[in-house]
Amino acid sequence: MIRLLAFPGTTVPGLLDYLVTLVLNTCVMLLGTWVIWKLSTKFGTGLTLAKLIANAITLIVNFAFRNFLDRSWRCFLTYQKKH
Repeated sequence: MIRLLAFPGTTVPGLLDYLVTLVLNTCVMLLGTWVIWKLSTKFGTGLTLAKLIANAITLIVNFAFRNFLDRSWRCFLTYQKKH
């Protein structure tokens, strides 16, 4: 969905894109779980609020990394064409 909605013109090959997505989503899921755990146990935040905060953080991290991947791949392709 992120490839179709947020980065429709991406040139990252499908298999590499799916592999990166799998690794990134696993890391983001672990980060989100850690954020929920820390907010609820250390800071006493309710689980609903902790989940909303974790979702916001993981959305930003996921989008930023996908943006970085898309830009890096375009730079790589541009460099390959010149050499």
